Amino acid sequence: MSTSAQAASGTFAYNRADTGFRQVVENPPDDECIVMPGGGGVGDNFTDTVATLYRDEGCTLPQDTLSPNSGGAYGGATVPHSVFFG
Repeated sequence: MSTSAQAASGTFAYNRADTGFRQVVENPPDDECIVMPGGGGVGDNFTDTVATLYRDEGCTLPQDTLSPNSGGAYGGATVPHSVFFG
């Protein structure tokens, strides 16, 4: 039997804290740490899965949890640098 990788259905988007540019991830994979280059000043979780944001790039220092179809704003030295779905 083979198993297929699961993905959150929808879009996760964030505004880079360093440049302000919008980054979009379509159908992000579940159970995988996704690095957010530049950090996230604003994060929007328009997926069907809970997104956990982390202060580091390795998904080890939890910062916030975004329910499906919700968002958050972050500033200063505490912007998230990675996200995990699942």
